[in-house]
Amino acid sequence: MLYLVCGYLVLFIIRPFENWDFGAIRIERIYGIFMLSAFLLSRQRQNIRCPQTTAVFAFLGAIGISFIFSYVPDLAWVPFYKYATLVLFYVVILGTMNNEDKLRTFVLVYICAMAAYQLLSLREYLFFGRGSWDGGIWRMVGYDRTFGGPNSVAASIAYSMPFLLGLLRGNPRGRIRLAVAAYSVLGFACIVLTGSRSGLLAYFFVWLLYILSLPGKRKLYTVVTFCTFLLVAWQLVPSEKQARFRTLLGDHMNEGERGSAEGRIRGSGFFLGLRMFQDRPLFGVGMGCFPRYQREQFGGSLAESHNLYGELIGELGMLGTLAFACLVAIIFKNAVFVTREVRKGNIPRASPSAWVAWAIIVMLLLLLFEGWASHNLDRYNWLWAAAMGVVVKKFALRKENSEKADSPLGGEQHQGHVLQGGMASQKH
Repeated sequence: MLYLVCGYLVLFIIRPFENWDFGAIRIERIYGIFMLSAFLLSRQRQNIRCPQTTAVFAFLGAIGISFIFSYVPDLAWVPFYKYATLVLFYVVILGTMNNEDKLRTFVLVYICAMAAYQLLSLREYLFFGRGSWDGGIWRMVGYDRTFGGPNSVAASIAYSMPFLLGLLRGNPRGRIRLAVAAYSVLGFACIVLTGSRSGLLAYFFVWLLYILSLPGKRKLYTVVTFCTFLLVAWQLVPSEKQARFRTLLGDHMNEGERGSAEGRIRGSGFFLGLRMFQDRPLFGVGMGCFPRYQREQFGGSLAESHNLYGELIGELGMLGTLAFACLVAIIFKNAVFVTREVRKGNIPRASPSAWVAWAIIVMLLLLLFEGWASHNLDRYNWLWAAAMGVVVKKFALRKENSEKADSPLGGEQHQGHVLQGGMASQKH
């Protein structure tokens, strides 16, 4: 079953079916149905009932209710359907991961799939001229179409970085260091070529959190190495890309009418979402309806919100906002529980549960940080983090219970319970 899950993960990330002509055959749907059928027939599937699963389905229900009362139901149906498919994959992940080796394999396949995705996108950009003219520069796009926009590609790269850095944090060995160095260089190059300013900030944000988590000597060594890399790499960045990134420091460049409009929307997306919330406070205007409602009711453009929080409260209203807040809070709670067990010494720092839990926290902080300049509510990363958070907590509790059972005190307590149960049964 694990191989089927990893195969779907690779198809989901790279999405070759969006570039190859299969006619009316939907490869991903056929594979997904086969994987789901195999999961339902499997005798080894795990119990998925937990508070996190309740929160996931509650958010799905909130999106469904918002779809029913949406401003344009045809627009709201597509996000609802896509999120429902993500929930199904969440269930499969949760029901498949019954040991840490499977979790490690899943995360490593994810990293390798992202590396292959970046290489394919880079090849299309360098050798076939595939890109988009946006913001006054020619920007690299992804190999796929679903998440292939320049900003989305940069975000996908940044969201994958915590897992590789988490692996290095727990296992600082030579081969892993080389892998992290290669992936970091590749990721930096692709983010620069996309021209995504939010993606570059997210890349620096991940490295900042990683450096702050290191002990003294390793922290100093990493800071010197990373700064040296940036000084050298910046000299190789094309001049038009440098000019765009300098706007983060307050410099200005002529980005054209579209770039200026995008900048205004980024600054007003949150407040537009508040206006939508005032109009439809309970269920919002419907997921995916932000651009249409903005244009027809406020006289604006068809641009996206470029703001997670404006998108959330405007499109899903109070019900969706509360459900999403519960979803994120439980993810944090599960991951923090594992990291505390690591600090106590109950879980080895090099174990997959330890570094995956750290990576989940960093990725969530990154999603929330980038949410101020990105409409990332529909990203698959939220649910993947939710599934892995439940898995690592389950492993942590399993280790804690096994240690209690192995301890002399735990064994005496267990025998006491057995004797009490026997005496009770004799009385009856």
